[in-house]
Amino acid sequence: MGKGGKAVENGLSKQIPWDDVKNHNKKDDSWLVIDGKVYNVTNFMKKHPGGARVMSSYGGQDATVNHLLI
Repeated sequence: MGKGGKAVENGLSKQIPWDDVKNHNKKDDSWLVIDGKVYNVTNFMKKHPGGARVMSSYGGQDATVNHLLI
């Protein structure tokens, strides 16, 4: 798995440990790591073109495209 990533909030970035990311893997609390950045996608899941089901299957994981192809 990845090493976690950086979250940006209010213009400030901070390092998020991987163990914290892994805990956010539920429909009502979902984070993804994409290209080393952490995203809280909880409110976006229903709007995702692929649907909430696609997003929820990657909650708490690294969803970087290159990572998924390996």
